[in-house]
Amino acid sequence: MAAAVDTFRIARAPLSERYRISPETITLCSSYSLDVKPRTNAQRPFMVLHDDSQKRICGLVRRPMNSSTFEIRLGSAGSLHDGKSHPKHSDGWVELTHRSNDTAVWSICLASGQRRTFAWVRSSISLAGRGMRLFDITEMSDLSTGSLEGMHALANFERKKGLTSFGALEVDNKISYYGEDFVQMLLLTAMCLVDQTSKRGTNSLGWGSRGFEDR
Repeated sequence: MAAAVDTFRIARAPLSERYRISPETITLCSSYSLDVKPRTNAQRPFMVLHDDSQKRICGLVRRPMNSSTFEIRLGSAGSLHDGKSHPKHSDGWVELTHRSNDTAVWSICLASGQRRTFAWVRSSISLAGRGMRLFDITEMSDLSTGSLEGMHALANFERKKGLTSFGALEVDNKISYYGEDFVQMLLLTAMCLVDQTSKRGTNSLGWGSRGFEDR
């Protein structure tokens, strides 16, 4: 990570399925909350992201049963439920796909209109806990043969264990230029991979039913 970073602090009260995602600096101006419900239907979203600053729903996540692929949709409450596509995504849903046990990939159109592809890669950030890093892999023709060594990480997630603390998401402060959609996808994709509820009943596909931090 570059020296200039912003941080989202992620907290969850005991026995609660609601996360609070709070920025520590003015650059990341919005605060978010994320509700997580048990997955009972492949078509019914089980994650709902709220923009607390604007008091609106801004994203949903669903996941086919016994699948390692997440489907994420951005937009306002109306567009999420009326069947209309997000203006920047052809079918409204963006896939977060596992390429391996340690890598998950997704794509999005940035505020500039350019489509970029990103990968979350599992890592050991510190002795205190495990984490994952986000890379822009748009220019890599084959992730399986390419090397991420020396590449700049746009974000780091590190699990924090405490009574209410869940984790910290450090992001390069330049991502504000990527647009609000990117920040929301960043949060949703990260939480898909680290929330235990999202992996229950999936036969340990993806990163496992025990939860990312236990692997």
